[in-house]
Order: sequence, then C-alpha cells, then structure tokens
Amino acid sequence: MSVSNVPISRKWQVESVRVLLYIFSLIVLIFFYFWQAPFVSWALLGPSFLVLGMGLGIHFFLFFKIDSMSDESATLLTTFIVDSFFISLYVYFSSGSVSLFLLLHVINIILGSFIFKGKGAVILALVTSFNYSWVQVLGPEFKTIASLITLTINNLAFFGVAGLAGYLSEKLFQTETELKVKEGQLRSLEDLYELIIEKSPVALLTLDKDSRIVQMNTKALMLFPLIKSEGRLTEFFPPLGAVWSQIISLDGQDEFAREIDFKNEIEDSIFKILAKPIAKAEGLFLLVIEDLSQMRKMEYHLKQSEKLAAIGGLAAGVAHEIRNPLAGISGSVELLSQQTQGEDDRKLMKIILKEIDRLNNLITEFLEYAKPAKNPTEPSDLNLIIRDVLGNVAQNAQLRKDVKLRVDLESEAMIKGFSDKLKQAFLNIVINAYQAMEKSPQAELDISLKKIDRFWNLKIKDSGLGMNEQTLKRLFEPFYTTKSKGTGLGLAVTHKILESHHAVINVRSQLGQGTEFEFNFPCLE
Repeated sequence: MSVSNVPISRKWQVESVRVLLYIFSLIVLIFFYFWQAPFVSWALLGPSFLVLGMGLGIHFFLFFKIDSMSDESATLLTTFIVDSFFISLYVYFSSGSVSLFLLLHVINIILGSFIFKGKGAVILALVTSFNYSWVQVLGPEFKTIASLITLTINNLAFFGVAGLAGYLSEKLFQTETELKVKEGQLRSLEDLYELIIEKSPVALLTLDKDSRIVQMNTKALMLFPLIKSEGRLTEFFPPLGAVWSQIISLDGQDEFAREIDFKNEIEDSIFKILAKPIAKAEGLFLLVIEDLSQMRKMEYHLKQSEKLAAIGGLAAGVAHEIRNPLAGISGSVELLSQQTQGEDDRKLMKIILKEIDRLNNLITEFLEYAKPAKNPTEPSDLNLIIRDVLGNVAQNAQLRKDVKLRVDLESEAMIKGFSDKLKQAFLNIVINAYQAMEKSPQAELDISLKKIDRFWNLKIKDSGLGMNEQTLKRLFEPFYTTKSKGTGLGLAVTHKILESHHAVINVRSQLGQGTEFEFNFPCLE
C-alpha cells in the first residue's frame, strides 16, 4: 500500500494544526516587528518570541512521542494545558484582553475536544479560564469595570465554546464509530461479493452494447483465456454474435436465456447463456455463461449405464434359459448323426452342431458381459498394455498393413487395473479402427498418452469412415452392430471393462472424418 493511501490519525491532524497556529503567530509577530521596526523595541516583543519559541520546542519533542501516546493520554492532555498557559502569556504580551490572539484559546479548546471529547473540552475551558484570568488580573490594565466585564465575557465564551465543541465532538465520535461499523459491514459484504463472484462455477461478465468486456470473473478468464480487457466477446465467442442483437434489445426486467452449441477443432461444447440488462447502469449487460458440456456427458453416460445395466440383467436370465435347451438339442443332434446313414444328412447335422456351438459361444460372451465387474486392485502400466495391443494387431493377417501409425506414449503410466481385461478392451477398439479404415485412401491411426492433472489421458483416433449421430448414441448397446457378421457385444464388453476401471469415456465421430476415442484413467498414487 502506498503512503498516500494511509489515513492520517486524528492525533496527527490536530497536532499539525497546533504547530501551524504557532508558526502563524510567529510569522505575524515577525511581520509586525519589521513593519513597526522604528517604533517597537526588542524588549517589548522579546517575551512574545520567547513564549512562541518555547511552545514550538515542546511540539518539536512531541512529534517523536505522539505515536506512542493513546488517544486519551494524560500526557497529551497536559500539552494542551501547557499550550493554554503559553497562549495566555502571548495574549498578555500582545495587547492583553483586546488581543486578536484570544482566538487561539478558543481554537485550543476546540482542538482538544476533537481528541478528548466533551470532558476534555470542559477541562481545557477551566484551565484556560484560570490561566487567562490570573494573567489579566496581574496585568497593569486590569483597573476598570470594563476590564472586568471583558474578562467575564471571555471566560463565558471559553465555557460556551467548550460546551458546544464537546457536544459536537461527542456526536462526531458517535457518527465516526457508526461509520466504522457500517464500513466494516460494507467491506465484509464487498469481500463476500468478490468471493462469490470469483469462486462462481459459471462465467460472469459485464458487457456494454458493443459486447466490449467491462468486467469478468476468474471462470470467464478460464473459458476465454486469450481475451483482453475491453475486447469484444463476440469476436472470441462467435455463437454469441448470432444472438447479440436480441440481448441488446432487452428492456427493464427482461432476460435472455438459451443453450448454444459451439463446435471447434478440439471438441463440441454446449453453453447456457443468460443475459440481463443492469438496471442501475444504462447500456451495460450482465452475461452468465455456463459450460454444460461435462454435465451433458455425465447425463449421457449415466443413462447409458442404466440402460446397459437393465439390458444386461434381463438378457442374462434369458441367456441361461437358452443355454439349457441348446445343450439338449446338441446332444440329440449328435445321437442322430451317429445313426444317420446318408451323407447329406450328416452334413446337415454338422451345420446344426456348428451353429449350436456358435450360439453357445455367443451366450458365454454375453454372460461374461452380464457378470458383475470386480474393482481392480493390481498396478498396471497403460504404456505396456498399448504396446502389447499394437504388437498383436501387427500379427493379424486379416488387417491392412499400410496403416500409418503415430504413437506418442509415456515411459510409464501406472493405474489400478487388470492388464488382460484392458488388453481385450483396447484390442477391440484398435481392431475396429483398422476395420473402419479398410476403404480409406489414407489410413492413419494416432495414439497418444499423456498425464493431465491426476488422470492419464489416452486418445485413439482413426481416419476411417466415422459414424453418424444415431450410431454414436447406440455405440455401446449390446447386440447393436453395423457389421454384417458382428454380434454387437464387442464394444459393450469393452465399455464394461473400462467402466470397471473408473475410466471416463468420450467418443467423437463424424461421417467421413474418422472417430476418436478418449479415455481418462485415474493415476495410481
């Protein structure tokens, strides 16, 4: 904090005035001395210079001690009493009861009341009356009734000023105390307001009619890190430009609320915008921007999990019921094949047995999907798992070999997980990526792994055919497949494995532009 912002205490304010009064009196005395030099001797003005010099000397030493004194210090009150004595002498040496410097007594009482309130003012009035009276009584001019009347009037004036100054100072102190309380409350409210604004989970901005930013909180800076003060928000946030004309046309208590989709090169986002004119500031608007992207993803994943859980529970029971009749059919067909003599009949029996085995495998796979997942407890290295998966894919003769791989992995990425299960999940995703790129003129697969905060972020992006919105929504549903010979359980099982490893899954895809799978695994602490 700069020195100019530090408030000066009342003691120093009053002390400064007291010193200035001495300096003013000294200047007047010097001016009078030089103006009347031919007619005034040093013997007449010498006592006045001596009195003023002694007073200034006391205040010089007071400058070094005043900070250590309390506001109602007896020592500080004593300095006012000493000033009263010096002023009385100065008045005596400068025309006595008719001296203009009698006002110094009044000012001394008023200044004392600023520090010692009404009680101090009365004490100073008593001391001033005593000092002034005995000095005047001992003077050579105190001989007439007029002098006595003047003395009485001046003393009454001292007490009148003390009463009025004391009353006003009491009111001043009371008002000041109330003001400090209100100021403290206001400061607390301001701190609370700033805390609420700065810690708000939504972006709060104040804009003018040209969408220039007047004020913004921390969340707004996080959403728009490149924006500068007084920049136009519509230039950094294009979706706002489409509705800005509606916002600036708002009147009074009207407000504007809408959810806006914002697509960029990195990801698709959903923002909720609430705008309202600020009534007490014409031409300004309060804009509240809330990023709903994560919330919508969580809602989608929750619905997906509930749907998959319901399907899995129902289908598991059905699968058990199917398996028992299949076992009977299989046994019966084997007996019939042993008794059948015709070659054609035996071929038909083999086809039936083959299809029964296929159904059994499908049911086994589905029961594996429906089985409750166990929480992983073993440390696993995602880096090694991905390298093993890529090694297996390279040995697969059914996949194209001209895929351009770009792999950016960490030296070590430890999580809690079952390595075999994770290999199964990632192998399924990578094989699907290869299959999606079968007809792509330039097949490219990017795999990156990096640490973001407390999570390992894994991305697998292909340049395949991509998926439409409907396929993307049903991607992990059991038995949903776009392949002619697919069972629709591969990605469903993959989703369950990754979910059991507490991975957050995001999938982005567009037709003709490929698909990107993003996984966030909690780091192993």
